[in-house]
Amino acid sequence: MAAIKPGEKFLFQGSPVRIVRLIDLYKVQVAGSNKKPFEVDWRELVQIPEDSATKNPNEIFALSEKDLALANKRYNIIRPIVASPGDGAIVKKASQDHKVPVTTLYRWVDLFRTSDGAIESLAEGRGKSLDGRKLIEDALEKIIADAIEEKYLTPNRKSITKVIEEVAVQCRKRKLKPPHNNTIRSRIHDIDQRDVIGRRKGKNKAKDAFGDRPGEFPDPVHALQVVQIDHTPIDLILVDPVHNLPLKGRPVLTTALDVVTRMIVGYYLSFLKPGFISAGLCLSHAILNKDKTLERLKLEGGWPCWGKMAILYMDNAKEFRGFSMAKACDKFRIHTEWRPRKNPRFAGHIESFQKTLNAELHNLPGSTFHNVKQRDNYDSEKMAALTFDELERYIVNFIVHNYHVRVHSQLKRPPIAVWEEQITGNGSTIPAIGYQAIPDEADVKISFLPWFTRTIQSDGVSHETISYYSNTFKPFIKRTERGRGKKLKEYEFRHDPRDVSHIYFFHPTKKEFEKIDLARLQYRHLKPSIWEYKATARALRAKGLKEVDQDRIFRAIALANEIEEKAVARKDLIKRDQKKAKKQDSENPVTVVKPKVDDDDPFAGINLDEIKPY
Repeated sequence: MAAIKPGEKFLFQGSPVRIVRLIDLYKVQVAGSNKKPFEVDWRELVQIPEDSATKNPNEIFALSEKDLALANKRYNIIRPIVASPGDGAIVKKASQDHKVPVTTLYRWVDLFRTSDGAIESLAEGRGKSLDGRKLIEDALEKIIADAIEEKYLTPNRKSITKVIEEVAVQCRKRKLKPPHNNTIRSRIHDIDQRDVIGRRKGKNKAKDAFGDRPGEFPDPVHALQVVQIDHTPIDLILVDPVHNLPLKGRPVLTTALDVVTRMIVGYYLSFLKPGFISAGLCLSHAILNKDKTLERLKLEGGWPCWGKMAILYMDNAKEFRGFSMAKACDKFRIHTEWRPRKNPRFAGHIESFQKTLNAELHNLPGSTFHNVKQRDNYDSEKMAALTFDELERYIVNFIVHNYHVRVHSQLKRPPIAVWEEQITGNGSTIPAIGYQAIPDEADVKISFLPWFTRTIQSDGVSHETISYYSNTFKPFIKRTERGRGKKLKEYEFRHDPRDVSHIYFFHPTKKEFEKIDLARLQYRHLKPSIWEYKATARALRAKGLKEVDQDRIFRAIALANEIEEKAVARKDLIKRDQKKAKKQDSENPVTVVKPKVDDDDPFAGINLDEIKPY
């Protein structure tokens, strides 16, 4: 669906209407032809079919890491020009600061605007340097780089002239024409000055010259302008839903918070260590509509937050700096920034929520509290009672029905009220920003999944020892790289660690992802996580089985699922019997028999919690 904001056109009951204004988070005023404005629920509006195909948003995934870096570098140069069109002073300053001709800057701006803000458009002309000149051959580049490394970037502090002389000497030895002196100077000027001073004068001098002097946190003025994301371990021990036994490890919650409104726009809860998977799944949840989340957790109420943020403010952790994250953020035009190291106050908004949430969770059975002193003699494992699903439901219920609706200590208003003011413009000094277009769920989720590359063989591809195949592969089997002899071409794939039953193949011709199922048809109904798959393999090897291939692992998973389903069914039956027993006369109690493990259970003596983590 298109954006929900004044001026946008939709169909209502088959007739075209235009949004006049947003009344609240769900009601809008619309007007049709020759009719007075009237109120409707925007969820009843229907998208008007587009007349022509739009640009493929997956075009960016066709870029290499080098090309993407080039496009981003150019984007950061022209960003001030795009933000202030018609300001010649800004163009002149950018030209001087980055040594790029004014005409080249205008060409980049035109490429960016005519492509509707597609960063990948700036990778055009990849055979040229940033100032439009052709790159010199690799042999000369290596000679220049070696000369700079050996003569210039040393405590001896040789001059640029000495570097030029060294390049000339090495070129004569190899019978190459030396590059122009200005080319060598340009390469030296391109080096980060902090690195130059550090290598020539020492790290302390570099720190004095370029040490962090952070100012204030960026001051956003509207919703989804700046969103913070961070991880926090939950101070709670959980139990498995079948045996009610304590689970090892603590769950980790990744949350994304809108700075202006303090609304929680996304989350992801798991037993994973903080990493790209958790960060990516949290971001995809933040961008998507939350109705399915509330429906899955059987929660009433509304969580009217979705849409891409303009700036994503993150910790310096490596999971936020991966190539997959960079590509996904660039695709959705999300600018990423990192908080200065050792300056936790720059993430104070999200950390404040995390502390509030953990304080709330300390009231639940099984809490480990913040430290040993707080826990005192409390036996967290013995008191643990909540399952993973129950904890997730509790957290979302707290966010939607408590945190969002109560008065925030700094805002002096409930976050949901500030969010509504931002969306509708009612009572605000800034125009209504409305709702962004509801993005395609599959597209967003796939974009933020981790990636890998593989050559395509006759039997498909393999990832984590698991085979995948599709007829889609046929044109690409054993295809070689153009101009690189017999080197096989590698293709990009995405995988969801939570479900190894399929992967996603980026089709180089269609420029879109296609779902690729397991090569073995009989196991496609199973949907184990990669951790379950690996844990099952370890358990089988621990039993002394030498040959543990994917067939044996999937058969074991299928049997484990069957055993678990029987155990759950027996547990439900026992609960029903216990309820009946309470209603009966106390002199004739119902005897409850504990379920026994099947005789053919191949996992006897193995901790099933290690095989199926929740």
